Amino acid sequence: MPVRPEELLGQALDGDESAFVALLDLLEQPVYAYFRRRRVSPEDAEDLTQQVFLTLLNAGARFDERRGVLRGFVFGIARRVWLKHMTSAGRLPSSLPTEVLDASSETPDSAADRAEQSALVVAAIDGLPERARDVLTLRFHQGLSIAEIADAMSLPENTVKSHLFRARTQLRESIGSKLDIKEGH
Repeated sequence: MPVRPEELLGQALDGDESAFVALLDLLEQPVYAYFRRRRVSPEDAEDLTQQVFLTLLNAGARFDERRGVLRGFVFGIARRVWLKHMTSAGRLPSSLPTEVLDASSETPDSAADRAEQSALVVAAIDGLPERARDVLTLRFHQGLSIAEIADAMSLPENTVKSHLFRARTQLRESIGSKLDIKEGH
């Protein structure tokens, strides 16, 4: 039976280097992917991912398993690291790369259509309030559960659900008619 991430953190905080390496193996790629989806350059994403794990080592004792799972705690750190990075760089946050839609088997016309659709989706997501963008990114790109998002963002689960519902509704209203999306699809 594999060791739970929460147990690995405890062992790593007790000085077990192999437990920390195992924790890195488990969570490093998803954290890096989170930064890349937030339009951070590959080099900065590597640096920010390293900051997340250094912060985890320094602040890991504050993790309380009764309040949530480690994955939510780690993505909470990642979100704060990203916000600090964006603030210090003076850039506006954005949540999706322009390669939103599938590019397989496309003609020049479909490539142009895809690029236009992608730009509409990115613009619509960028128009969402910051918390809604964060909820969408954590839910659909990182695959976090509602409980994990609530833990990562220090919000009640019902608030996360509300942000998710409003974000979907706003996206549907914003781009639905432009992309000819029907209600319920």
